[in-house]
Amino acid sequence: MRTLLPVVTLAAALAYLGVPPAHAQSLTTPPLFVVAGESVACELANVGRNPVWVTTAVINSTGNTATSNTLFLQAGASTQTDFLVPDSGADRYYCRFDCLGAGCDLRAAIARFTSGSDVAGYPAHSSAP
Repeated sequence: MRTLLPVVTLAAALAYLGVPPAHAQSLTTPPLFVVAGESVACELANVGRNPVWVTTAVINSTGNTATSNTLFLQAGASTQTDFLVPDSGADRYYCRFDCLGAGCDLRAAIARFTSGSDVAGYPAHSSAP
C-alpha cells in the first residue's frame, strides 16, 4: 500500500495539471507536391465527445518537420496548421496528426493553397498497422 499511494498521487497530480494520458492515435495524409509561394494546410477537427491533446505537423520528403503545433483541442473544435513554402522549398509535404487522450475521434486532411484558393486536398488515414 505504501508504494501505491505515491503512484495514485502522481497520477492525480498529472491529471490536475492537464498532462495528457498515454492513449494515442496517429493519422497521416498522402504527400502533395507544393512549390514556392504556395501553402500547405493541415486541417484537423475533433469530432469526439472529449477534449484531447493534438500535435499537427507538416513533414517534408526527407522526413523533417517543416512546422508543427501542439494544443488542447476541445470536443467539436477544429484547427489548422499552415506552412508557406519558401523560395527554395518546392517539395512533397504531408501532414501527421498525433492525438493523446481518451476517446480520440478526429477527422483530418491536407490542403494546398495557391493565391488563397484551395486547389488540392486529401483526407488523412490511420497510421496504425
